[in-house]
Parts: sequence; C-alpha cells; structure tokens
Amino acid sequence: MISRATRSIAVLMALVVVPLLCGSGCPSDAPADGNGNGNGNNNGTVAATVRMQNNAFVPSSVTIKTGQAVRWINDDVVLHTATSGSPGDPDMGSVFDSGNMGPGGTFTHTFNQAGIFTYHCEQHPVEMRDATVTVNP
Repeated sequence: MISRATRSIAVLMALVVVPLLCGSGCPSDAPADGNGNGNGNNNGTVAATVRMQNNAFVPSSVTIKTGQAVRWINDDVVLHTATSGSPGDPDMGSVFDSGNMGPGGTFTHTFNQAGIFTYHCEQHPVEMRDATVTVNP
C-alpha cells in the first residue's frame, strides 16, 4: 500500500514537474488560439510577458503598441486566469479570457485597439486584480 507521503509527492510531481517537461503541449496550457472561449488570439508580436508568481501578476502593468501581444505565463503552483475587466463587471472576460491555466500554462492575446485594459485572476480576485495593459496607437 502507498503511504500518504508518497501519494502527496506523486501529486506534487504531476502538478509541477510534468508541465515543465511537456512544454507547450501540456493539457494545462490554453489552446493555441488563446483560450476555450474564442476571444483571445496570438497573431501579434509578443511585446510584453507577465508572469503569475506567488498570487501576483509580475509586472502588474505593461505598455505595448496596437497590434502587439502580451503573453501570460503561470509560474505558480496553482491555477490562475488572465481575465479582462474587474471581478463582477458585466462585461468581464469580453476582451480576453485565458480560462484556467495550470502550472506552466501560457496565454497570449494581441491587442488591436488602443486603450487601457484592466484584468484580474478569477481564481484569486482579491489578491490578483487591477493589473493593466496600456495599448498605445
């Protein structure tokens, strides 16, 4: 019989090590078109990368130009999302929504309109909110 400690180590290995080894083909990654909701895309040049670390977006604000993309990478050991808007907004997720990203997961979205886009993590709406992407013309 497998001990509880051995089972815990096996689960931890599956959550942390396997996504690192399997690269972009991991089941925890968002689909290649951006997300399961069809409102993300990855057609632009990646101009900024935001990492999800210790329940925070690092950096919490980035500035890019119209037609460029932002890539989010989950460097944490828990699920995160990159969801446009603020928690509870009626149009939350209408600009982009990564869906749940497991450890090692990535999501890329190209911004084709200028503006300031606020986003948050649906899994951690208190700790991970009010991050911004500023898109200049």
